[in-house]
Parts: sequence; C-alpha cells; structure tokens
Amino acid sequence: MTSMIDIDPPGFQSRPIAGEEGARRTVLYGGYTVFSVFQPVFSVAHRRAIGYHASLRAHDEQGQQAPSQEVFTQAARRGDLLELGRLAESLHLGNFNAFDSHDEWLFLSLHPAALMDTSYGDALLAGLKALGLQPQRVVLEVSEQAGGENSRFAEIIDGLRKAGFVIALDGFGAKHSNIDRVWQVRPDIVTLDRSLLAQASRHAHIERVLPGLVSMLHESGQLVLVGGLSTERDALIALESNADFVQGAYFARPDVEPVPPAKAAQLMDDLSARLRERVAARERSQSARLAPYVSAIEAAAKQLAEGATMS
Repeated sequence: MTSMIDIDPPGFQSRPIAGEEGARRTVLYGGYTVFSVFQPVFSVAHRRAIGYHASLRAHDEQGQQAPSQEVFTQAARRGDLLELGRLAESLHLGNFNAFDSHDEWLFLSLHPAALMDTSYGDALLAGLKALGLQPQRVVLEVSEQAGGENSRFAEIIDGLRKAGFVIALDGFGAKHSNIDRVWQVRPDIVTLDRSLLAQASRHAHIERVLPGLVSMLHESGQLVLVGGLSTERDALIALESNADFVQGAYFARPDVEPVPPAKAAQLMDDLSARLRERVAARERSQSARLAPYVSAIEAAAKQLAEGATMS
C-alpha cells in the first residue's frame, strides 16, 4: 500500500486506495474521489511508448464517473485551484512512479498560474527527489499562449530547463501562433494544436503543407508531437508529416496502467504498413492521372524524331 500524500492543503482530504492491480493513490475532494490516468505518447521511430501524459479523473459519491472539469470548477469557486493543481501533480508523480518500469517520460500540463509561482520548481523538484525520480524524466507542457511577452515567463522556463526538466510547447498552430514563440521559449518538444490536424484531415492542401511545418520545427531544433489522433486517417497524416511522437484515442485511451510494449510495437507496425499502402496507392493514382500527358509527350517526341530522320 502506498503512503499517504504529503501535500494536504485546506479543503482536501487525501488517502491511499488499492486498485485492482495493486496500490494507487487517490484524493477525496468536495465529495469527489480524484485519481490519475495516463495516456501513452508513442515514438514513431522506437515503436513504443516513450512517455505518458497524466490527467485527472473523478468519481462522485455514488461511484459514477464525473467530468474532471466539475472538480476544477468547484476548486475555482473555493479558491483552491492552485492547490488542486499541486495536488494533482503529487498524485501523478506517485502513481507514475508506482507503475513505471522503464525510462519513459511523464508529461505534466502546467497551469499558467502555477508556472508563474516562484516556488513551483522547487516544490516539484522536492517531490521528485522524495520518489527517486530525475527531473529529466518529466516533460513540463507549457501552453503556447501562456506568459505573453512577459520576460519573467521566459526566465522561469529557462530555470526549469536548467534544473533538468524537458520543456514542451503545447498548442502550436492555434490562433496567433508565431514561430518567434518557439524561438523565445526554446522548447525541446512542440505539440501541434489539434485544430491543425482537424484542418489537415478535411483539406488536402493543408495536409500537404503539414510536413513542411514539421520540417521547419525540426530545423529549429525541436521534436514534434501530434496529439488528438482518433482515427486511422489522423494517425496516417501524422506519420506522413514525419512527426516524432503521436498520441490519441486511436492508439490508446487514458488508463491507470501502462500499455504493454508488445501491443505498442504491433500497433505501430500495422500503422506503418497502412502508410506504405497509402503512399503506394497515391503514387499509382498520380501515375494514372499523368499517363495521358506522358503518352502525348512521348508521341510528340517520336514525331519530332521521325521528322528529323526524314529530313
């Protein structure tokens, strides 16, 4: 059984609870039981989960699943929002440490208010040290819109990077996105906004542009993650854009347990085979479309050659 969570801010009551596969941590808050779930992030090149994105889930007093947004709304009304964010991270760290057996990253989404708190980094480092986890194992996801032009924001990000954390810029490609933002934050990973994928899935010309955007980010020194992939078409678009990492319901939904390595490898192999079929079909279609023009050019060239021979 895991130990009780150390952080115990006003309004919270925490306790450990045994899951079906062993012990996992949960928290009681305002009539809700709050717990961690993890959605794998897959490396295309390595054919396995290289990390897990943590998020909260909640059950009400009757044991029914409740939208986690309800918990955050209640916390906002009570003035507990920052404390809930900190407690969520404590939950995620403890539960991730309990099932982790490899060298995967833990992806944590940062609330802007928590990020601008000067004590945030020190508190997170202390939590990691207590669990024996290195900061290099934690990816801190920063919203592309967070911080604005605040120079203090850039300093905080730089401090977290120097402490060893991996920095991800989340939501690139949404409204008002600018490559200057990438150069300012200098993230290790850029997560493309889901709206880009939605547009690429609907419009062929945007789909054709996507590899160029990924290439530009690669040239700038960033790895690229495409999330929100819910269909095979979404996943194929992401792979063909040369994204480094992929995530979404098509691959695996958030769960309390890690994805089996063999299952992950098979899933990536099957998708790669579908991509090869897709590329081959496109090439055949393009060849068929160009065939009349090629034949006309060849016929014209033959006529020219015959005319030259006769003269």
